[in-house]
Amino acid sequence: MSSMASENRDKLNNLFKNPPVGGVLTLPWLQQQGISQKLAWWYVHSGWLKRIANGAYCFAGQSVSPFGAIVAIQQQLQLPIHVGGKTALQLLGFVHYVSFELNKLVLFSSVPTKLPQWFKSFLQPTQAILTVADLFDETQVATTLVTRNIQGIDIVLSCPERAMMEMLHHVPQREQFEDAYLLMQNLSQTRPAVVQLLLEQCTSIKVKRLFLYLAHRCQHQWLSQITFDRIILGAGKRVIGTGGHYDPVYKISVPMIKENGE
Repeated sequence: MSSMASENRDKLNNLFKNPPVGGVLTLPWLQQQGISQKLAWWYVHSGWLKRIANGAYCFAGQSVSPFGAIVAIQQQLQLPIHVGGKTALQLLGFVHYVSFELNKLVLFSSVPTKLPQWFKSFLQPTQAILTVADLFDETQVATTLVTRNIQGIDIVLSCPERAMMEMLHHVPQREQFEDAYLLMQNLSQTRPAVVQLLLEQCTSIKVKRLFLYLAHRCQHQWLSQITFDRIILGAGKRVIGTGGHYDPVYKISVPMIKENGE
Protein backbone atom coordinates (compact mmCIF):
# COMPACT_ATOMS: atom_id res chain seq x y z
CA MET A 1 0.00 0.00 0.00
CA SER A 2 1.40 3.41 -0.97
CA SER A 3 2.01 6.04 1.68
CA MET A 4 -0.83 8.17 0.26
CA ALA A 5 -3.27 5.27 0.31
CA SER A 6 -2.20 4.47 3.86
CA GLU A 7 -2.73 8.09 4.87
CA ASN A 8 -6.17 8.13 3.28
CA ARG A 9 -7.09 4.94 5.12
CA ASP A 10 -5.86 6.43 8.40
CA LYS A 11 -8.05 9.49 7.88
CA LEU A 12 -11.02 7.24 7.23
CA ASN A 13 -10.29 5.22 10.35
CA ASN A 14 -10.18 8.42 12.38
CA LEU A 15 -13.64 9.29 11.05
CA PHE A 16 -15.02 5.98 12.28
CA LYS A 17 -13.33 6.40 15.66
CA ASN A 18 -14.48 9.99 16.14
CA PRO A 19 -17.73 10.39 14.22
CA PRO A 20 -19.58 13.71 14.50
CA VAL A 21 -22.70 13.86 16.62
CA GLY A 22 -25.78 13.09 14.53
CA GLY A 23 -24.00 11.28 11.74
CA VAL A 24 -23.83 14.11 9.16
CA LEU A 25 -20.38 14.91 7.82
CA THR A 26 -20.38 18.34 6.23
CA LEU A 27 -17.68 19.18 3.72
CA PRO A 28 -16.24 22.04 5.83
CA TRP A 29 -16.00 19.69 8.80
CA LEU A 30 -14.35 16.99 6.69
CA GLN A 31 -11.84 19.51 5.42
CA GLN A 32 -10.99 20.39 9.01
CA GLN A 33 -10.15 16.70 9.46
CA GLY A 34 -7.81 16.88 6.49
CA ILE A 35 -10.26 15.30 4.02
CA SER A 36 -10.63 17.21 0.79
CA GLN A 37 -13.70 17.15 -1.44
CA LYS A 38 -11.77 14.95 -3.87
CA LEU A 39 -10.91 12.47 -1.11
CA ALA A 40 -14.51 12.50 0.13
CA TRP A 41 -15.56 11.66 -3.44
CA TRP A 42 -13.09 8.75 -3.40
CA TYR A 43 -14.55 7.48 -0.10
CA VAL A 44 -18.03 7.60 -1.64
CA HIS A 45 -17.00 5.62 -4.70
CA SER A 46 -15.15 3.16 -2.49
CA GLY A 47 -18.36 2.47 -0.59
CA TRP A 48 -17.31 4.01 2.74
CA LEU A 49 -19.34 7.19 2.66
CA LYS A 50 -22.72 8.11 1.20
CA ARG A 51 -23.39 11.51 -0.32
CA ILE A 52 -26.54 13.02 1.22
CA ALA A 53 -26.49 16.09 -0.99
CA ASN A 54 -23.89 18.47 -2.34
CA GLY A 55 -21.69 19.36 0.63
CA ALA A 56 -22.88 16.72 3.09
CA TYR A 57 -22.18 13.02 3.65
CA CYS A 58 -22.83 10.21 6.10
CA PHE A 59 -21.35 6.77 6.62
CA ALA A 60 -22.53 4.17 4.11
CA GLY A 61 -25.39 2.09 5.40
CA GLN A 62 -26.47 4.70 7.95
CA SER A 63 -29.55 6.87 7.89
CA VAL A 64 -29.57 10.39 9.27
CA SER A 65 -32.51 12.02 11.05
CA PRO A 66 -33.49 15.67 10.78
CA PHE A 67 -31.98 16.12 14.24
CA GLY A 68 -28.63 14.94 12.89
CA ALA A 69 -28.88 17.58 10.18
CA ILE A 70 -29.80 20.27 12.73
CA VAL A 71 -26.86 19.52 15.01
CA ALA A 72 -24.55 19.58 11.97
CA ILE A 73 -25.47 23.15 11.08
CA GLN A 74 -25.28 24.19 14.73
CA GLN A 75 -22.03 22.46 15.72
CA GLN A 76 -20.05 21.76 12.56
CA LEU A 77 -20.98 24.86 10.55
CA GLN A 78 -21.58 26.92 13.72
CA LEU A 79 -24.44 28.81 12.12
CA PRO A 80 -26.33 31.10 14.53
CA ILE A 81 -29.54 29.14 14.05
CA HIS A 82 -31.79 27.58 16.66
CA VAL A 83 -35.01 25.59 16.61
CA GLY A 84 -37.85 27.89 17.60
CA GLY A 85 -41.55 28.66 17.40
CA LYS A 86 -44.03 25.80 17.22
CA THR A 87 -41.29 23.24 16.50
CA ALA A 88 -39.52 24.06 19.77
CA LEU A 89 -42.81 23.85 21.66
CA GLN A 90 -43.47 20.53 19.95
CA LEU A 91 -40.09 19.09 20.91
CA LEU A 92 -40.48 20.35 24.48
CA GLY A 93 -43.80 18.53 24.82
CA PHE A 94 -46.24 21.45 24.69
CA VAL A 95 -48.03 20.50 21.47
CA HIS A 96 -50.50 17.74 22.28
CA TYR A 97 -52.93 18.13 19.42
CA VAL A 98 -50.58 17.45 16.49
CA SER A 99 -48.38 14.56 15.44
CA PHE A 100 -44.78 14.49 16.70
CA GLU A 101 -43.57 14.10 13.12
CA LEU A 102 -41.68 17.16 11.95
CA ASN A 103 -43.50 18.08 8.75
CA LYS A 104 -42.45 21.70 9.24
CA LEU A 105 -39.18 22.64 10.90
CA VAL A 106 -39.22 26.19 12.25
CA LEU A 107 -35.79 27.75 12.68
CA PHE A 108 -34.78 31.22 13.84
CA SER A 109 -31.72 33.40 13.60
CA SER A 110 -31.24 36.91 14.93
CA VAL A 111 -28.59 37.76 12.32
CA PRO A 112 -28.62 37.42 8.51
CA THR A 113 -27.74 33.85 7.59
CA LYS A 114 -28.81 31.15 5.14
CA LEU A 115 -29.40 27.44 5.37
CA PRO A 116 -27.01 25.33 3.29
CA GLN A 117 -28.64 23.89 0.20
CA TRP A 118 -27.93 20.32 1.29
CA PHE A 119 -29.92 20.90 4.48
CA LYS A 120 -33.05 21.94 2.62
CA SER A 121 -32.82 19.17 0.04
CA PHE A 122 -32.08 16.51 2.66
CA LEU A 123 -35.12 17.41 4.75
CA GLN A 124 -37.64 17.01 1.94
CA PRO A 125 -40.56 16.48 2.24
CA THR A 126 -40.11 18.19 5.61
CA GLN A 127 -40.23 21.93 5.04
CA ALA A 128 -37.52 24.00 6.68
CA ILE A 129 -38.55 27.56 7.47
CA LEU A 130 -35.78 29.90 8.56
CA THR A 131 -36.92 33.21 9.99
CA VAL A 132 -34.29 35.91 10.31
CA ALA A 133 -35.71 38.35 12.83
CA ASP A 134 -34.19 40.61 15.43
CA LEU A 135 -36.98 39.85 17.90
CA PHE A 136 -34.93 40.30 21.07
CA ASP A 137 -31.80 41.94 22.37
CA GLU A 138 -29.76 38.76 22.22
CA THR A 139 -27.14 40.09 24.61
CA GLN A 140 -29.81 40.11 27.30
CA VAL A 141 -31.74 36.91 26.55
CA ALA A 142 -28.97 34.37 25.90
CA THR A 143 -30.29 32.15 28.69
CA THR A 144 -33.59 31.70 26.82
CA LEU A 145 -31.83 29.42 24.33
CA VAL A 146 -31.42 25.98 25.86
CA THR A 147 -29.86 22.67 24.91
CA ARG A 148 -32.10 19.62 25.07
CA ASN A 149 -31.42 16.02 24.18
CA ILE A 150 -33.79 15.04 21.36
CA GLN A 151 -33.60 11.38 20.32
CA GLY A 152 -30.05 11.15 21.62
CA ILE A 153 -28.82 14.40 20.05
CA ASP A 154 -28.23 17.70 21.84
CA ILE A 155 -30.11 20.45 20.00
CA VAL A 156 -30.13 24.19 20.73
CA LEU A 157 -33.71 25.47 20.84
CA SER A 158 -35.85 28.17 22.40
CA CYS A 159 -37.22 27.77 25.89
CA PRO A 160 -41.05 27.52 26.01
CA GLU A 161 -41.64 31.20 26.76
CA ARG A 162 -39.42 32.37 23.92
CA ALA A 163 -40.78 29.75 21.52
CA MET A 164 -44.32 30.98 22.20
CA MET A 165 -43.34 34.54 21.33
CA GLU A 166 -41.58 33.33 18.19
CA MET A 167 -44.73 31.51 17.15
CA LEU A 168 -46.75 34.69 17.68
CA HIS A 169 -44.33 36.47 15.35
CA HIS A 170 -45.72 34.18 12.62
CA VAL A 171 -49.41 34.85 13.42
CA PRO A 172 -51.43 35.11 11.22
CA GLN A 173 -49.19 34.72 8.14
CA ARG A 174 -47.75 31.28 8.91
CA GLU A 175 -49.45 30.20 12.12
CA GLN A 176 -53.13 30.14 13.03
CA PHE A 177 -54.35 32.42 15.81
CA GLU A 178 -56.45 29.60 17.28
CA ASP A 179 -53.41 27.30 17.42
CA ALA A 180 -51.55 30.00 19.34
CA TYR A 181 -54.43 30.20 21.81
CA LEU A 182 -54.43 26.43 22.33
CA LEU A 183 -50.68 26.45 22.91
CA MET A 184 -50.90 29.33 25.37
CA GLN A 185 -53.34 27.24 27.40
CA ASN A 186 -50.49 24.75 27.94
CA LEU A 187 -48.19 27.40 29.40
CA SER A 188 -49.77 27.52 32.85
CA GLN A 189 -46.39 26.75 34.47
CA THR A 190 -44.56 29.54 32.66
CA ARG A 191 -41.79 31.23 34.63
CA PRO A 192 -42.72 34.87 35.35
CA ALA A 193 -39.11 36.03 35.51
CA VAL A 194 -38.38 34.63 32.04
CA VAL A 195 -41.57 36.15 30.62
CA GLN A 196 -40.65 39.51 32.17
CA LEU A 197 -37.17 39.40 30.66
CA LEU A 198 -38.41 38.46 27.19
CA LEU A 199 -41.20 41.02 27.13
CA GLU A 200 -38.83 43.77 28.19
CA GLN A 201 -36.30 42.82 25.52
CA CYS A 202 -38.80 42.00 22.73
CA THR A 203 -38.76 44.44 19.79
CA SER A 204 -42.19 43.49 18.40
CA ILE A 205 -45.21 45.37 19.73
CA LYS A 206 -47.51 42.84 18.06
CA VAL A 207 -45.84 39.88 19.75
CA LYS A 208 -45.92 41.48 23.19
CA ARG A 209 -49.57 42.48 22.98
CA LEU A 210 -50.65 39.10 21.62
CA PHE A 211 -48.69 37.20 24.26
CA LEU A 212 -50.22 39.20 27.09
CA TYR A 213 -53.71 39.11 25.60
CA LEU A 214 -53.66 35.32 25.21
CA ALA A 215 -52.19 34.82 28.68
CA HIS A 216 -54.95 37.04 30.08
CA ARG A 217 -57.57 35.12 28.09
CA CYS A 218 -56.22 31.85 29.52
CA GLN A 219 -56.32 33.34 33.04
CA HIS A 220 -52.77 32.29 33.85
CA GLN A 221 -51.90 33.00 37.45
CA TRP A 222 -48.31 34.02 36.68
CA LEU A 223 -49.60 37.21 35.01
CA SER A 224 -50.03 38.70 38.49
CA GLN A 225 -46.23 38.58 38.88
CA ILE A 226 -45.52 40.57 35.72
CA THR A 227 -44.48 44.21 36.10
CA PHE A 228 -46.34 45.85 33.23
CA ASP A 229 -44.90 49.35 33.55
CA ARG A 230 -41.50 47.97 32.50
CA ILE A 231 -42.92 46.62 29.21
CA ILE A 232 -43.25 48.94 26.21
CA LEU A 233 -46.51 48.15 24.41
CA GLY A 234 -46.50 51.09 22.02
CA ALA A 235 -49.36 53.30 20.94
CA GLY A 236 -52.27 52.87 18.54
CA LYS A 237 -54.28 49.81 17.64
CA ARG A 238 -53.16 46.56 16.05
CA VAL A 239 -55.24 44.23 13.88
CA ILE A 240 -54.37 40.53 13.89
CA GLY A 241 -55.89 38.47 11.09
CA THR A 242 -59.44 39.23 10.06
CA GLY A 243 -60.34 40.75 13.42
CA GLY A 244 -63.72 40.15 15.01
CA HIS A 245 -62.99 41.00 18.62
CA TYR A 246 -61.36 44.19 19.93
CA ASP A 247 -59.61 44.11 23.28
CA PRO A 248 -59.36 47.63 24.77
CA VAL A 249 -56.72 46.64 27.33
CA TYR A 250 -54.12 45.53 24.80
CA LYS A 251 -55.62 47.52 21.89
CA ILE A 252 -55.71 44.64 19.42
CA SER A 253 -58.40 43.22 17.17
CA VAL A 254 -58.20 39.44 16.98
CA PRO A 255 -60.28 36.65 15.46
CA MET A 256 -63.11 35.28 17.58
CA ILE A 257 -62.14 32.22 19.60
CA LYS A 258 -64.61 29.36 19.79
CA GLU A 259 -64.44 27.72 23.18
CA ASN A 260 -65.31 24.03 23.66
CA GLY A 261 -69.04 23.57 23.53
CA GLU A 262 -69.77 26.75 21.60
